[in-house]
Amino acid sequence: MKEKKYILLAVLFTTLVVCSSAYSHGTNFPVVGYIEKVKIFLSSKNIVIKAKIDTGAKTSSLDVDSLSFFTRSNEDWVRFTVTDDDGEVIKLSLPVERSSRIRRAGAKKDIRPVVKLGLCLGNYYKEGEVNLSEREGMNYPMLIGRRFLSQSYLVDSSQKFLQKKPKCKK
Repeated sequence: MKEKKYILLAVLFTTLVVCSSAYSHGTNFPVVGYIEKVKIFLSSKNIVIKAKIDTGAKTSSLDVDSLSFFTRSNEDWVRFTVTDDDGEVIKLSLPVERSSRIRRAGAKKDIRPVVKLGLCLGNYYKEGEVNLSEREGMNYPMLIGRRFLSQSYLVDSSQKFLQKKPKCKK
């Protein structure tokens, strides 16, 4: 009988610690699942795509095609295409903010261009750095990394599509 009381007390204490840790950080952050719809604000059109929430990745990543580099006004730029959830292909050109060295398990290091994009997840708009890669064979065209999630979202890895369709107007 005493053992059951101690077990119940331990479960109650653990629950309080877990619940209070979210509140102790002062979070009123929205909770996202491991898969969410994200709106990307582009100069020509805003698109909505499915994204995997990846707390193991520092920087967000976007699957692109026809990636090429060029120079405009003595600055490095990239030209590429993106396909939205409806299959529409959008052509884009953006300045390169920096290059990122990516380590993938079982693969050699990859250097990718990083651009700034406006992203909407749920009701929150945030500009963030996104590396561009031809991510063949991936299940989702975008990964949302820690830098974008930090100080804005909590992640529930057991759920998906916790946020409604992105509603930001920028």
